[in-house]
Amino acid sequence: MTHILILQGTPTGAPLPALLHPTRVVNAPAFGGARVDRRIPNELHPARVANQQRFGAPTIRNVHVAELEQTRVVNANIFGASSLSALPFEPVNDETDALIAAFTGSYTTTAKRQIDNLVTELKLAGIWSKLDWYGNALWAATEHDALLNWTNPAQTLTKVGGASWTAGQGLKGVNPMTDAGRYKSGWNVGDGPHSTATSFAMFCKITSIDVPQDNMQPIGLFELNTPGPSAPNGSFLMLSISSNTGSGGANVLPFNGNTGFAVGDGLGVWGVSRSGGTNITVKNGATLDTDTVSGVSSYTHSDGISVAGSGPGFGAQRSFPGTQLYWGWGGALTASEFAAIEAALRTVTLPPGIVSDALLINDAEDYLAQVDGNYPIVDGS
Repeated sequence: MTHILILQGTPTGAPLPALLHPTRVVNAPAFGGARVDRRIPNELHPARVANQQRFGAPTIRNVHVAELEQTRVVNANIFGASSLSALPFEPVNDETDALIAAFTGSYTTTAKRQIDNLVTELKLAGIWSKLDWYGNALWAATEHDALLNWTNPAQTLTKVGGASWTAGQGLKGVNPMTDAGRYKSGWNVGDGPHSTATSFAMFCKITSIDVPQDNMQPIGLFELNTPGPSAPNGSFLMLSISSNTGSGGANVLPFNGNTGFAVGDGLGVWGVSRSGGTNITVKNGATLDTDTVSGVSSYTHSDGISVAGSGPGFGAQRSFPGTQLYWGWGGALTASEFAAIEAALRTVTLPPGIVSDALLINDAEDYLAQVDGNYPIVDGS
């Protein structure tokens, strides 16, 4: 007679896994062919352990493998160095794709990502949909790339005279101001698509002035009408550093626009905007002057709006002996929207070490304003 011994009630007589000492099984997908290491975990050679959890103590320690070579890591986000380049770059915005396709220079993934992030920030701020032209030289690898219109890369600025581009800094005119050096756009008010004769704004960020003087004209297109002495007809921004006065107009007739406001050292983000019958001049998000205007300027020129200087007309042409990091124009903007343009740039270029500090006060731009003290944000319209 045959005797069958049943262990723990299993049909085959195989012992239940629970009866095996948990520390003895290394890999047992099939019990019949499994190799059992009978040593306790502390006896296992460390080099043979890829990942282990040690039980029995009040705490559980996860032992990580630190010996992985960097070249074997597919995605390594090193926060301290802001390095994330293992994966191919895919922009969020179609506009970034078009811009990068128009570039002639070579760009890192980080630079491409910051450009794409800036487009996103300008969209979130409601600015992008109002722009007919936006240029930014911060990441440009070539002068060609620095002159492109981000909103329509088929459009570009054209150098006139001795104007120049400096990598990482921007566009610069020359001294004396009567020089023709500047960058012309060929774009006139009315070319749209987002601006009109009575809804127009232009802006630029001035980062340095080589030779401070009166009647500097960093951006615009206008003519001087008579009687004068200087009655600008068109779009203009005039900064007189020596006398600390300025004037600005966005597609206005002679004797309209803002006059007599203080300009300080001239550095910062400048903007002029016309919305209906109201013209404002703004510096660093603060409205310096407001005026009521009527009628519209009909002055146009093949050179169009110029940057790092003003367009020609009745001797009004000026080169700007200073540097501009970014510039643009489009539909009417409020003071807070001018401020949002700079806030968007600062947000995407925050140094990694202060991101957490900025988040503590819920706004990166406010944090930077507190840190460097040179860009007061004033909420206004």
